[in-house]
Amino acid sequence: MPVNIYVPTPFRPLTGGLGEIQAQPNTVAGILEELESRFPGIKAKILEPSGKIRHHIILFLNEEDIRYREGLDTPVNEDDTLTILPSIAGGRGCQVPVQPVSQ
Repeated sequence: MPVNIYVPTPFRPLTGGLGEIQAQPNTVAGILEELESRFPGIKAKILEPSGKIRHHIILFLNEEDIRYREGLDTPVNEDDTLTILPSIAGGRGCQVPVQPVSQ
């Protein structure tokens, strides 16, 4: 059985709209290589040119952040789930006028 990969919404234009993909490799790095061969450009969204995981991306294997395992060399097994999770930030603060409370 393959590994299930959950793709976040911002990356789905690269996967033709797919939110869940399956792959066969036996490490997280191998999964990223397979994804790149099938969906060119996706690896650049996840890794810096140096090959390190981008600071705003977290990769969970099952429910564990791979940074606390073996990083990209973390082994994967059949029926594991890899979740790609980008940090979400930005936007403007709410500018609500404050009205004084009358006593």
